[in-house]
Amino acid sequence: MRVNLSVSNSLLLVCISWFTLSGSALAKALPPNFSVSPKACVIPSYSSSCEIVLSFSWKTKAGNRFCLYQQNVDTPLHCATLGNKTNLKIPFYLKSTTTFFLRNSTQQVAEQTIKIIKMDTKELRRRRKSAWSLL
Repeated sequence: MRVNLSVSNSLLLVCISWFTLSGSALAKALPPNFSVSPKACVIPSYSSSCEIVLSFSWKTKAGNRFCLYQQNVDTPLHCATLGNKTNLKIPFYLKSTTTFFLRNSTQQVAEQTIKIIKMDTKELRRRRKSAWSLL
């Protein structure tokens, strides 16, 4: 009877170890939760660029190093080695729709695109009267 219990305990220990190891490997394989806001910048049609402050945030596991890159720029905007959550606010002058990337040491792991939307000035003006007003 004792032999059966030790075999079942060993089997249970092996199963728990396997799930623990595979769970940590899975957590390392998952990309970080990367977000950028706002997602778009609305400018008048006669304007050539958008002045905007973008908020970047990502959450990673401790010990992983991730760097933030802008499309067509080789140097990183910011690198973080911390675990937990990284929050940044960076001002930009964007002339066209731009993509931002999050990379680790070997590959790109996430991306977000900021759209530049040009609108006619009539569409950008606020209405002074409510829609239901008769006067």
